[in-house]
Amino acid sequence: MDELVPKAPPRDDYPSSGSKSTMSDLPIAAWRLCNCAPPVLPKMPLKFKLRHYRIHSMLASVRKKHKLKSMRILLAFLVTVSVCSAEPLKRGIDWNLPQSVLERFESEKFLKSYDLCGDLNPFYLRGDFDGDGIPDYAILVTNRSTKQVGIAIVRSGAKKIELFGAGGINLQKGSVKDYVTMDVWGVERKHKLEPNHWDKPIGRMMGEGIEVAKSESWAALIYWDGKQYRWFQISD
Repeated sequence: MDELVPKAPPRDDYPSSGSKSTMSDLPIAAWRLCNCAPPVLPKMPLKFKLRHYRIHSMLASVRKKHKLKSMRILLAFLVTVSVCSAEPLKRGIDWNLPQSVLERFESEKFLKSYDLCGDLNPFYLRGDFDGDGIPDYAILVTNRSTKQVGIAIVRSGAKKIELFGAGGINLQKGSVKDYVTMDVWGVERKHKLEPNHWDKPIGRMMGEGIEVAKSESWAALIYWDGKQYRWFQISD
C-alpha cells in the first residue's frame, strides 16, 4: 500500500481576513507538519522586468520635462518682471505717488517732459492750497531737457497741472526759477500775512501755502490768492 501523504487543506478552509487566501498564505511550519514542501512562487519574467523598467524610465522622463517646463516658466516670469521694472515707473518714489496724481500725469502726458525728483524727502506735499476742502498735491520734478528743478501743482480746482520753475510759471520778480538749491520745503498753515523787511504780501492766503527755503540762505512762501499764485519772500 502506498504511503499516504497528507494534502494541503482546500483554500476555502483557510481563515479569511476580509480577502481570499492563497496557497502562499499558509505558514512554512504548517507545510512541514504535513511533510509537504511549500509552494515556490514564480519569479517575474524578464519581459515584465523590462516593461517595468521602461515605464519607470518614461515616468522619470515626464517628471524631468515638467521640471524643465516649470523652470522655463519661472525664468520667463523673472525676465518679465525685470523688463517691466525698467519702464519709466521703476523707482520707489514712482509707486508712492497718490493714484489721483498718477492719473493726472498720465492723462496730460506730463512725464514725457518732466521726471520725478527724489532729492528731497518728502518729494511731494499734500495740502489744501486753494481752500476748497479737497486735497491738492505739490510734487518735485525735473525738466528732462534743461535739468532744472521745479514744483508741479496738481490742484483739484485746476484743469491742468501747474508748474513753478523749470520752464513753468514765473512768479513775480525775485521768485526762484530753478529749485535745485532748495533743501527744505513744507506745507504752511493758512494765516494772515504781514509785511516784513524783504517783501509785502499781495492779496491773502485762500488756503494752505508752500514754504520753500535753502538752509541759512533764503526762504519764501508760495500761496494762492484766489486768482493766481503769489511769491512772498520771508528771508534772504
